[in-house]
Amino acid sequence: MPLSWSQLEALSFSLQRQTVVVLDNAPAHVAKRVQERRGFWQQRGLWVFYLPPYSPHLNIVEVLWRKLKYQWLQPQDYLETQTLFIKCIRRWLLSEHCSTFTFAPFRIGLN
Repeated sequence: MPLSWSQLEALSFSLQRQTVVVLDNAPAHVAKRVQERRGFWQQRGLWVFYLPPYSPHLNIVEVLWRKLKYQWLQPQDYLETQTLFIKCIRRWLLSEHCSTFTFAPFRIGLN
């Protein structure tokens, strides 16, 4: 799910230091409202930059997804949500990439 302008707005009010956010070109990220707020966010210390239009090699999520899809997972891993989740986490923790990437905290829910 793309980061929304309201999440960026809230972030801009909670900053303790200069912060850079790099976004892809998802419609929510390049929306008019986001563009209109960038100046205000910069005054608060939030700098928003964009990846080039097609640059999966620069997008950490795309790199991780490519590894999962083509190297780490087998077709049978997709049969059940629980199995897929466990395989993804296990492969991630055992990989050399585990210490390479840093992600903001997030919550994962399983239905």
